[in-house]
Amino acid sequence: MIPAVDRSERASIVGPVLVFFGPGPWRYAETVNLTKFSDLGLRALMHMVGSGNARTTAREVAEAINAPRTHVSKVISRLTEFGIIDATRGRGGGITLVDGAEDYSVGAIVRFLEGPSPVIDCEHPHPCPFNVNCRLQHELAQAQEAFFVSLDAVTIKDITPVRHQVPHQA
Repeated sequence: MIPAVDRSERASIVGPVLVFFGPGPWRYAETVNLTKFSDLGLRALMHMVGSGNARTTAREVAEAINAPRTHVSKVISRLTEFGIIDATRGRGGGITLVDGAEDYSVGAIVRFLEGPSPVIDCEHPHPCPFNVNCRLQHELAQAQEAFFVSLDAVTIKDITPVRHQVPHQA
């Protein structure tokens, strides 16, 4: 656990992430968050594992995870690129998980879905004056990778609620 620093700003620990709420008119909180895209991807995979990997559609997954179909369709497309989902177009088509998908690493999936985006943007909306000699972005990138590493040993099966898991047929 990260020790909180005694400062005039409020600080709190949220899991392994220290969150600062800055003073003055520019109050904000910077945390390591998953994008909604990654969240939807993990929820879609959890649903598919929990349903016993029955052939389904993006529409059915969207309804099951309470998300917009257009967003889920984009996530499914990206997960197909990753190789964890098999998609078949046309009549009788649909989506299924590839064999062994329930044992895929959550860390690997999240890294793929999140892409190589930095934790902070030092250029927008206001360029940072410390950008030239600043080590903050490097340190935050290391923290982000530590976050991903902490998810590497976790599988989709591990995060799928038990009540949604269908027993495997022998």
